[in-house]
Amino acid sequence: FDHHFSQGMPKEAVESAEAKALQPDRLSEARKRLEELHKEEELIEEERRERHAALDKEVAAAAARFLDSGAGRELLGGKDDAVLAGIRAAMADKFPTLAVKDPRYTALFRTEISAHRAAPAA
Repeated sequence: FDHHFSQGMPKEAVESAEAKALQPDRLSEARKRLEELHKEEELIEEERRERHAALDKEVAAAAARFLDSGAGRELLGGKDDAVLAGIRAAMADKFPTLAVKDPRYTALFRTEISAHRAAPAA
C-alpha cells in the first residue's frame, strides 16, 4: 500500500484501503487451505476404504475357515438362515465389535456359503 498517497486521507480510509489490499492474500491463503483440507479428506477416505477392504477380507477368510470346520460343514446341509446364524455366532466371538447383521456382512457371508456349497466336497 502506498503510504505517500495516503498522507492526505483520514485514518479510517487508510485502514480500509490497507485491509482491501490484504484481502486477495487472505483469499489466496483461504483457497490454499481449502485445497489442503480437501486433499486430507481424500486421503482419509482412501484409508477408510482400505481398512474396510482389509477387514472384509479378514472376515471372509474367517467365515470360510468356519465353513470348512466340522460345525460349518454340518450347517451347510441346512437352510441358509441356520448357516448365517452359525457364521454370525462364530464371527461375533472372533470379531466382538463387528456388526454381524450388517447387510454388507450378510452379503459377504452369503457369498462364502454359495462358494462352499458349489465347491466339491473334500
